[in-house]
Amino acid sequence: IWPFFGTNTSNYVEVSFDDGLDGQYAGLWHMNESVDPAGNLDVTRSPDVSGYFNTARVRGTITFPGANNGVIGKAAIATNGWFEVTHDPSLEPVNGITMEMTLRPAGDPNCDAGNNFRVLLRKGEAYSLVLEETRGIRARVRVAGGAVRELYSGAVIAADNATWTKVTAEYDAQSGKFQIRFDETVVAEET
Repeated sequence: IWPFFGTNTSNYVEVSFDDGLDGQYAGLWHMNESVDPAGNLDVTRSPDVSGYFNTARVRGTITFPGANNGVIGKAAIATNGWFEVTHDPSLEPVNGITMEMTLRPAGDPNCDAGNNFRVLLRKGEAYSLVLEETRGIRARVRVAGGAVRELYSGAVIAADNATWTKVTAEYDAQSGKFQIRFDETVVAEET
C-alpha cells in the first residue's frame, strides 16, 4: 500500500498494488479505513482489494490509528467491534479455502472465568477462524454433504501487544488436507 498526500489539495489516498486480482481471492482486506470519492478518510468502512469489492462495514468499536502500525500499513484496533461484509456469491469457496490474517493480540483472551474465545473470521456455518482462550487457533469448514471439519492448532500465539503472528488455515477438498500454520510453520494438520 502506497500512501499519497496531496500537498496542494489537502487530501489523502492509498494505492494498493496487490496481487489480489488473480481470481483466487474472495476477499482481501488490509483492515484500514476507506477513502470516499471526495478524498476524505471513511472510518466506517474497510475496502476489499480482491477485485470483488466486498467492502467491510465497521460495527461496534473499531479504531484506525493515525500512523502505520501494522505489517502492511495501518491495522484496525478492534476493542469491542468487528467488520461485517454483505453476503456475496464470491464469498462461497468451491473445492478449498485459505483463511489468513496477521494478528497482534493486545492481551490474553483468558480474562475471566467465562469461555473467552474471539471470533476472527466467520461466514455463517460455512467457515470460521477462532482465537481460543488458550491462544490457540480453531478452524472450521463445512464440506460437501454438510459435514463440519474442525482443526485446532495446539500451538499458541503470543498475546503481548508486540508480536505479530501470521495465521493461515487451509483446506483442500480434493486431497482432504486441512492445515493450520503460524508464520508459515505447520502447527496442525490432518487429512
